[in-house]
Amino acid sequence: MHPVLFRFGGLALHSYGSMLALGCALGIWRAARNAKRAGITEAQTLDIGLLVVLIGLAGARLTYAALNFREYALQPASILYVWDGGLTFFGGLAFGGIAGLIWAIRHNVSIPRLADLSAPTIALSYGIARIGCFLNGCCYGAACSLPWAVRFHADGGDALTVPSHPVQLYSSAVSLCIFGILVLLERRDLRPGRLFALWLILSSLERFWMENFRRGVTAETLWGPVTQAQFVSMLLVAAGVALYVVVGRKRAPAHA
Repeated sequence: MHPVLFRFGGLALHSYGSMLALGCALGIWRAARNAKRAGITEAQTLDIGLLVVLIGLAGARLTYAALNFREYALQPASILYVWDGGLTFFGGLAFGGIAGLIWAIRHNVSIPRLADLSAPTIALSYGIARIGCFLNGCCYGAACSLPWAVRFHADGGDALTVPSHPVQLYSSAVSLCIFGILVLLERRDLRPGRLFALWLILSSLERFWMENFRRGVTAETLWGPVTQAQFVSMLLVAAGVALYVVVGRKRAPAHA
């Protein structure tokens, strides 16, 4: 793998951090170009985009550290090394979502429309960030004998894994497909909140399925083969379906 893209003297450009930054930047840029759909300005989109990214990253890292407490207890300063990988998407979603919700309330912005604006943004950013996971060699998959199997450096060490699923690329491809679907659907002027509900359903189904190919230690099992991530994914699918039903089938009125 290529955990470091380039080196400039003593400065290293890390693959994971670079792709994460690229994904966030493209996501915010894309949201700014479509800000009118949420009734906000491009400047406001940049403000909330940066806020949600920063709070979301902090939440994703803290959640990961909490789930891997023993690993960070001896070296708590390493929690700050985000570029090395180690983020929990669900934690980032929760913290970032709360930050966005508070911002929308304080600025009197429609929460459903803002959520719909964020749905394709998150899908795009996530799809690009997963490429960083692949280059970094983290979050790799279970052993397989497929022609495209990849050997990763196990847990950042020198030892190589057996040929394994490049599950990071699977996840990236599916997420980018979800992004394309959402872009097509947002042009249909759905009732506010429905696009976000669809993203929640599709992305949660993606994560639930991908857990079948990921290495077992990526999440603790709750019962039988069901992992923590799969359990949370099931809850989010249910939440997405409930939201989709609650907002109703009536089409949203056109707006300037």
